[in-house]
Amino acid sequence: MQSQVKRSDLYGRTTKVVTDKDGKALSTGVLTQEGQLLEKNQFSGLSIDETGSFNGSAQYVCDGETVEAKPSSFKEAREMESVPLELLNEFAVEAVYPIESETELAVGLYSTTFNYTQSVEPKDCLVLVEEGQSYLLTGRKLEFAPAGKAVIYNLFDEDEAVEEEEDADFDFGDAF
Repeated sequence: MQSQVKRSDLYGRTTKVVTDKDGKALSTGVLTQEGQLLEKNQFSGLSIDETGSFNGSAQYVCDGETVEAKPSSFKEAREMESVPLELLNEFAVEAVYPIESETELAVGLYSTTFNYTQSVEPKDCLVLVEEGQSYLLTGRKLEFAPAGKAVIYNLFDEDEAVEEEEDADFDFGDAF
């Protein structure tokens, strides 16, 4: 099953209109050295050299291997997998976002990945769907399972430990 979260689902909708002192709408962007305006919607990222000239596309290298960046979660649908609610016990939550849109997902917990912007390492993500409200929880899965009820193990034989203490007499005079 796939689902896509839109930025407006998390934060609502706003628009920014930049105007001059006469109220005329202005374009936002970058002014090149040649005096040409590159409007904000004309690029998503530029790689430039020390003189400010565009020099191709960006590459991401991880452990010596070129890797492809995954687009923002706002730009593509992600596969979601239904998981048991107990998985919340094994998840280190870094951020919680209430989702303000209708969903066709059944009440429960779903696992997927999330990245706010283009990234080579999306975060683990859980989507908690309750009756009438949903939450997006970003973070990471813990590397261990909770211990639950504690069981105490004696890893050393007490008799051997007492004998070792008696044999472990140390005279500091021998050290100098």
